[in-house]
Amino acid sequence: MIVALAVWDERIAPVFDVARQLVVLSLEDGVAHKQEQVRLSEGLTGQQRALVIEEIGTQKLVCGAISRTLSALIEAMGIEVISFISGSLGEVERALLDSNFNWEKLAMPGCYGTKVEADMENPDKAMNQRGAGRAGGRGSAVCRRGAGTSGSCVCPQCGEKVPHQRGRPCFEVNCSKCGTAMAREF
Repeated sequence: MIVALAVWDERIAPVFDVARQLVVLSLEDGVAHKQEQVRLSEGLTGQQRALVIEEIGTQKLVCGAISRTLSALIEAMGIEVISFISGSLGEVERALLDSNFNWEKLAMPGCYGTKVEADMENPDKAMNQRGAGRAGGRGSAVCRRGAGTSGSCVCPQCGEKVPHQRGRPCFEVNCSKCGTAMAREF
């Protein structure tokens, strides 16, 4: 399995959308082999970042925070996104090799709750618990939560736009013109 890690200073980069480097690992027979380092040019668009991830054969991306639109675009390419992760490269490599690893142990501060255990069966309730994150319940920690009802679904291939339908993620909608999975636009 090919895994891309968004990195900064030997740790998971805090925000994938502006990360400048990827470490690409090959996981085989319970061992992580470092394949290569990929430099991401400054100013890449989200679509360009997604294409780089796809071109290197990535099956799984591990990153810190990531915009909902970019995450949906990468997932629409069939790549699993493990987001809102923090930690050293060594910690993340060990986690990737442990099929029973609880990723909440490497969650960014404010994700999954800190003072109050987050209810992952009901993420809306979990994210609305006062004091659940560093912002004191003001809603700035939007880890793994739906994007709401506003916005449109846009095709990253041809640009076709359709209104977003409540309860249906854009990446589950195929473009009526070219058949590509749509991405969220706000």
